[in-house]
Amino acid sequence: TQPAGGVGGAALATQPVASPLDLSGNVVWLNGSTVTASIAQNGAVVGELSGTLTSLMVDGFAAFTDLRIDRSGEGYTLSFSMPGLLDGESQPFNVARGAASQLLVVRQPLRSTVGQLMTAPQPAVAVADAGGNTVTGFSGTLQVQVHRQGTHPVPGMQAVPASLLGTTSGYLSEGVFYFWDLRVDQVGLDIVLNFTSSPALPTALSDPFSVYGGDAVALSVVSLPSFAKADVALPEVLVAAVDANGNVDANYAGAISASVAATSGGTFTIQATQGRPFTLGIASFTDLVVA
Repeated sequence: TQPAGGVGGAALATQPVASPLDLSGNVVWLNGSTVTASIAQNGAVVGELSGTLTSLMVDGFAAFTDLRIDRSGEGYTLSFSMPGLLDGESQPFNVARGAASQLLVVRQPLRSTVGQLMTAPQPAVAVADAGGNTVTGFSGTLQVQVHRQGTHPVPGMQAVPASLLGTTSGYLSEGVFYFWDLRVDQVGLDIVLNFTSSPALPTALSDPFSVYGGDAVALSVVSLPSFAKADVALPEVLVAAVDANGNVDANYAGAISASVAATSGGTFTIQATQGRPFTLGIASFTDLVVA
């Protein structure tokens, strides 16, 4: 029996049955041997065969029950192999696009600056069948909103809940929704977006992304030591490079050193590794010693 009736990601409508033949073309009545199915000619760039890829021979027939191919394409053929015999190949068949069944985020949000247009290219979401093929004829709408709030870039600080600004309904073209002017109004680490469609398909979530402040204009000490003792290392001190609104600038690439600015009496010096780098807008001193 030849395979036929393929739809992306769904079991073939007609499942193949393979048999060993003698030189005259007669079925050899074997039992217990294992036949393995695989793609011989690929009808798509990256089409993959899934399901139960092996079948036991029973009275000369190996019947497959749930083979499926994910990517739509024309001219697929299947190869069937069994130890000790030449491989057999099926007749060509096609795999068509199926009905819309899922949303796939094909362009993920990137690290962005608070209040500004999200870094281009902005998110894009495809309407796809069970095999991941874009359903170009889909007609409907798609909305995006914040699904998971981020944590504050400065350790220990509470993040303000973020909202999306701009056009939160996607523009549909050939089965793909595009967003172009989204902005996030608060800083946060690992924010996740939520995409919902009408007609309703399972919700899609973006990968986590982060939103930081603009260009740094000042330094802010965000973690002060709770005590100081001569010749003993202070608890960790964190310094942030911040923009005009006090948001951390993740792109700041300078270095920072520590010194004593003023004392209430006596002479003090700072011992520490100087020229500390900033990592995502935060510099950490862990070896400050007042002497």
